[in-house]
Amino acid sequence: MEFESLNPSEVKRPEWHLYHPDWFHSHGNRMRLESQLNNPPGLIIKATAAELVISHVWNRVAPWSVYWNIKHSQDEFARGTVIMPEDILEAAFGLKDNLVTKDSRWMIERFGGTSSAQRYFIRYENFLNIPCPGTGHDGDPNISIGLDDEIKAAVKGLIEAKPRAVTIRPRRRLVVS
Repeated sequence: MEFESLNPSEVKRPEWHLYHPDWFHSHGNRMRLESQLNNPPGLIIKATAAELVISHVWNRVAPWSVYWNIKHSQDEFARGTVIMPEDILEAAFGLKDNLVTKDSRWMIERFGGTSSAQRYFIRYENFLNIPCPGTGHDGDPNISIGLDDEIKAAVKGLIEAKPRAVTIRPRRRLVVS
């Protein structure tokens, strides 16, 4: 996916609700790194009512599955999955900054932010929403994650440690005469 850099003048501060952007749910600040997975490589980032799982998938175009589950009440849940290319995952989790995809510049103009990729994420500094901005209230289908240094380091380590594709050459055919 092609990213474009945002000039510092294009970065827009979102409308604010107390201590976070109005599209960010305050429970996102409770999200913490829960565990790291080995096979396949992955991470679990969790709070009491929400969980995000990042895992490697064998897909050359987009090698990362990002799954979330939000418990709204005893009987109501919101779940979703996006398959992210590596550069989108890096931008989402703050490893790269001030980047937008061509089709997502409007998100920054309308909602404010430092990076975005339509259908994947919007982020302002350490306030991340996947896959899109929300209302900031209970019942949203998107997940909010407050990024801290531990989460950023874990995502960076996950990307660096991902298995690389192996090229398998076909065997030579034996010709019997």
